Amino acid sequence: MKIDRAGWPFVLGAAGPALGLALVLPWLAAAFALLALFMVYFFRDPDRAVPGQPDAVVSPADGRVLMAGEAEPASAPPGAWKQVSIFLSRSTCTSIASHRRARHPRGIHAGAVPRGVPARSRPG
Repeated sequence: MKIDRAGWPFVLGAAGPALGLALVLPWLAAAFALLALFMVYFFRDPDRAVPGQPDAVVSPADGRVLMAGEAEPASAPPGAWKQVSIFLSRSTCTSIASHRRARHPRGIHAGAVPRGVPARSRPG
């Protein structure tokens, strides 16, 4: 498992005081060490297995694809649309949010798209 490069300042920012205070104030060092461990957990960037099928729908992060297909007419704008509904747990959302902000100038709303798939964005 890797740590996202945007997380290293936070990990080291907590680990440094933990090491520096270990002999002087061990209780405070323990608090900084726990904070450093949380930062490692928060900024983790695990390897993910992506199926080799060209028409596979893969969820970002560790979410689940709930639905992929024709959009429900009541919830879609006029026209022909495809819908992909993804479930992300709260912990997954926070880690993917930090990951997307660090890597994409438009923020967390830019999902991962497999190579060779055209990606379109619309405001709103």
